[in-house]
Amino acid sequence: PVGKARAESNQGRGLELLSRAAKSYEAGAYSEAAEQIDSAFKAGLSGELAARAILLRAEISERSGASAKALQDYSNALWMESLSAASRARASVTARPTTPV
Repeated sequence: PVGKARAESNQGRGLELLSRAAKSYEAGAYSEAAEQIDSAFKAGLSGELAARAILLRAEISERSGASAKALQDYSNALWMESLSAASRARASVTARPTTPV
């Protein structure tokens, strides 16, 4: 029971940090968003929240010009069973390599 309560508390803290990261991302504060994602993982994220965090980190890396890191995170997110269908579609379209024209 004590361990479960701590895990739920950590999960709540992780969700709070992930929400802040999403707001920072939307505001264009990519470095701040990335730091908040790292903190969210340290606080504790599981399942769908972890998948969403990895996908958001991929989008941050892509917007910051770190294409290789973005591609790695998109690929990792796609392997996570807990990734929602909408997020999976977003990740798979973005992770597809493009051919020069």
